[in-house]
Amino acid sequence: MIEAERLGDAYGLPANQAAGIIAAMSPRVRWSVNIRAAERIAAAYAAGDAQAPRVGLGPNVAKAWRIAHGEPAGLVLGGPKVRAFFANITGDAQSVTCDVWATRAAFGRYDAPVPSGPLYERVSRAYVAAAELCGVTPRELQAAVWVHIRGAAE
Repeated sequence: MIEAERLGDAYGLPANQAAGIIAAMSPRVRWSVNIRAAERIAAAYAAGDAQAPRVGLGPNVAKAWRIAHGEPAGLVLGGPKVRAFFANITGDAQSVTCDVWATRAAFGRYDAPVPSGPLYERVSRAYVAAAELCGVTPRELQAAVWVHIRGAAE
């Protein structure tokens, strides 16, 4: 929530709205790129620009722009990964953001499938169960695994 709060404070947005912008811009981008794109969208909104800047995939930018203009993130964001990421950013420690990196770690291989549908649910449940065994929240476990597996790929 720190980045969402910073973004919100800088551009006069509620933190949940800024979190929605961040989540909308998250698919298939690095964290640093995600934050820069979200910041440019928030800045354009605050400046009263008529159109969103071209800072990412068109559908993601369109969703972020709608959220910047006040549409509830819960109604705009789609897909279990993006919705879980939004929930995690806004403080939900029980949701698991199952992106491709979480799935690669779960399968133990780089060519693991992109999680969707039943596979997403299986991977999510595995993280929840493993977190319980480790005595941490699912969000904490997934974040630690993500940092490790993502760093190992660079």
